[in-house]
Amino acid sequence: MDKTMQTDIFKDFAQRLRKFTLQDVYIIVIDEDVTEQLKKYMRLLCDIKLEADCYNAYYGAMKKILASFISYYSYAIDRVIVGTDKYMNVVNRDELFSLVEKTIGIHVDQQISFGKDYLPVQSATERQNYDEIQTMYDDFMQKFCELRQRVEKLDKQDKVDDFAQEHFKFALEKTSEIFKFAHIYIALMLTDRLKEIRISLEEILLRLNNNLRQIQEECEQTTNTLMHNLYDQNKELMAVSRQYRNDSVEIAEIHRSIEKTREQLDAYKYEASQSRVEEEVEFWRNRLHEFNEVAEPLTKLKTEHENLEKQRALYASRTCTELPGSKADCWIQMGKNLDERSELLREKIIEVGKALITFFAVRGSDRVYYESDLGMYIVDEFDHQVYVKDFDLENYHVSCKGEFSQAKDTQKYFFDEFGRYIKDENGEKTYQIGVCTSQYKLDEDEVFRKITKDCGHSEAVNRKCKMRIKDPNDVEVLPDFEPADIKNSLDPEVVKYLWDSFGHILPNALRDVSRYHSKNPIHHLAHKLLHYKHEKTRAELDKSKKEANDFRLNIYKERQDKAAAESKAWKEKQVKRRKPEESDDMVERAVYDAKMAEQDFITSLNYFYS
Repeated sequence: MDKTMQTDIFKDFAQRLRKFTLQDVYIIVIDEDVTEQLKKYMRLLCDIKLEADCYNAYYGAMKKILASFISYYSYAIDRVIVGTDKYMNVVNRDELFSLVEKTIGIHVDQQISFGKDYLPVQSATERQNYDEIQTMYDDFMQKFCELRQRVEKLDKQDKVDDFAQEHFKFALEKTSEIFKFAHIYIALMLTDRLKEIRISLEEILLRLNNNLRQIQEECEQTTNTLMHNLYDQNKELMAVSRQYRNDSVEIAEIHRSIEKTREQLDAYKYEASQSRVEEEVEFWRNRLHEFNEVAEPLTKLKTEHENLEKQRALYASRTCTELPGSKADCWIQMGKNLDERSELLREKIIEVGKALITFFAVRGSDRVYYESDLGMYIVDEFDHQVYVKDFDLENYHVSCKGEFSQAKDTQKYFFDEFGRYIKDENGEKTYQIGVCTSQYKLDEDEVFRKITKDCGHSEAVNRKCKMRIKDPNDVEVLPDFEPADIKNSLDPEVVKYLWDSFGHILPNALRDVSRYHSKNPIHHLAHKLLHYKHEKTRAELDKSKKEANDFRLNIYKERQDKAAAESKAWKEKQVKRRKPEESDDMVERAVYDAKMAEQDFITSLNYFYS
């Protein structure tokens, strides 16, 4: 997009926005002028260029601006709603008059700003638009003076309340329409940039695919070498074992070398850098797929709309020569059908264009804003505090000395077998996990050497360090839950499945949660489960599973033995059942005889009365 086209788009937006704000007279309830921020977003969107050496930056810059626009949209509308609710319920005549004066000042500044943005005019059309807006502004200010006079005549609080109830509801609707206009204009603007967005996404995916292919080839080559070494070591072990007199030390050394080679093979099967690139490739492949799901129907709608506009132009160039009647009515109806179809297609294009904005602006659930004495910040994937300004348009990191540095979040990065890296002006590789992390370079021995200096916080906790790290567990996050009935037992197969899946990692993770007593235990537990899963090799995981299974069997055996012992002890304590006449206790015998005599006496009474 050349400079002239950028200027034309921005001028068109500025004059349309100014006309929109001059259509109706209403009082502004917030202190700031929202139109200046909307023009800023449009200017930034117009300045984005698709440069040949950094296609990937186009998508990143577009995403940052659109995400900031949506954040500001929500922020401003929330403030307007709060202000409207306040003044609709509690306002006096002096406050109302002050709001009127402030609104007049805002419109004066808007007109001055519009002149700076639109002048000098470059064509007769621009001159006509400027003169039209100047005339609208004069009429608007005249109407606003009438509104001020109306406010001055409100001599009773009841009249002020009635005016506020009627007027501020109307003001809220008009302010919302300004943002809807900007939203629609940006959506239509994005529909003309589908090619640039697709090129940027495809370039990112292609670069990462090339990195992944390179890493896979290197890993495959290394794996093949290790497999050949393992084969030779097994042959050597077999040859030594078959000797008549074999050396146990030599056999032990061969076993140790075989075990070492197997560990290296396991490590390459779960190469961390390769897994990271695979995740990145999958993420960008999904992003490109999601974009195409929006772009393909949008392209069809735009093509149909362009063809329809050609038909409308052809229709407008023709003149109906038929006499009034059915043919003339058919000609008129044809024009109406074309107009209705054109308007319908435009509405659909706007709807899909808004979906395209959502594609850029949507963010994950972990994108939470926090407040500190230094300002608003978010927490990145490294638990670092990233301070944001101007609704995410600018991101800053804090150094150990407390100095702010702007984050280079659109810098091109690559992957190799050693991890993520960036290139400097000389093409040298600098390894860095993220934009805010420490930087390393490889020595001749392929050992990482740290080139960035800090206060020592990367090796140990330093209380004097100014680079604050936000622990997500500082905020207590517990889900709402209902009491669950846990009296019923689980199926044995379910218990075995759960134990085989989590028995080797869950106890350690739960132990860490209980040790730190974090306020966000679910978050903490999830991180620990992933840590124990990915930080161990397959051999270590299999060993942990075997230990967990043995532990479960020991618990079962201990419980079984304990239950058997308790049952035996209980039985030994019980008195064996026997007849009273067999008892040697004279007291028990006397009680038994007395009881039997009582029973005989009661039985004999039946015969006494008969």
